[in-house]
Amino acid sequence: MAEQKATTSVLYEETRVFEPSKELAENSNVMAWMKKKGFKSEREMRAWTGQNYIQFWDEMAKTYADWFEP
Repeated sequence: MAEQKATTSVLYEETRVFEPSKELAENSNVMAWMKKKGFKSEREMRAWTGQNYIQFWDEMAKTYADWFEP
């Protein structure tokens, strides 16, 4: 008789969203950067960063990361 192995295929998709408190969001680095750049809303910022992702990530790397070499 051939040995059969039991297999389980269990996948769980997480759909919950845990929103930060308003105070945490308002005092975040993202909000400070957004205001410094003059964006009026998160939607406006996201649209710009999507179109200018190289410039955005370059600035994030220079501003918020410490590097041994650039």
